[in-house]
Amino acid sequence: MSSFNQLHGKVALVTGGGQGIGKAISLSLAKAGARVVLAFNTSEAGAREVVEQARTFDAQAVSVHADMENNGDLEKLVDAAMTAFGTIDVLVNNAGVAIYHPFLEMPREAWNRTIQINLTAAFVLSQRVARIMVRQGTKGSIINISSAGGSCAQKGLAHYNASKGGLNLLTKAMALELGPYGIRVNAIAPGAIEVERNKASLVEGAYTQEWKKIIPLGRWGQPEEIADIVLFLACDASGFITGHILSADGGQSAQVPQPGYDYEKWEEQ
Repeated sequence: MSSFNQLHGKVALVTGGGQGIGKAISLSLAKAGARVVLAFNTSEAGAREVVEQARTFDAQAVSVHADMENNGDLEKLVDAAMTAFGTIDVLVNNAGVAIYHPFLEMPREAWNRTIQINLTAAFVLSQRVARIMVRQGTKGSIINISSAGGSCAQKGLAHYNASKGGLNLLTKAMALELGPYGIRVNAIAPGAIEVERNKASLVEGAYTQEWKKIIPLGRWGQPEEIADIVLFLACDASGFITGHILSADGGQSAQVPQPGYDYEKWEEQ
């Protein structure tokens, strides 16, 4: 029997579950037998589609509106999950935002919003859910969706890089303190993933070709590939893995960027 079948009857809470990577995660968890609570903010139509698709394979899924900037909404989100299913076995902190602002021109509001959505919301939800897990004796799994930008900087994304770097260390800190309760905490650091917000740029042309040069696998990743990793980290097959930041970037972070030149020509000399 597949290890993923161990999720049958488990309850998973996914933020940002109505679009992109979060949508793929929600559907994959539901297909694996989990009961899913997916939070959405602006993607109501996408969340509704996930719930409808889940029903087609006899899975239970409910959607809840929650603004990650509103800590009150975060509390209500956890309450809604508990009201619906009475427990939470898996938490996936996926919701995030990345809006380019040059460092010298970055508004304080942009910094605060990014840190709140990408880092503080994950802290608030994880703390609340972990307290429930401890109280109920649940050997749960908390999975944070970080980024390749959590370990390396990008121009125009100082706020984003700081939030994801913080999320990586929050992951390790939570793993350290929650391990004695049997609660595992890990993060996934995706690289370039084909989602709604960047589909317009995924056309044949210079931009796509430049990305392929720095990704050893030569392509962008798919949301479903991140969802497969979530399934692994959510089930008992990863039972001895905690405090880990798993890169899923097609090998992008494995290399040192170098200027383009003819390697064969240099080797001949």
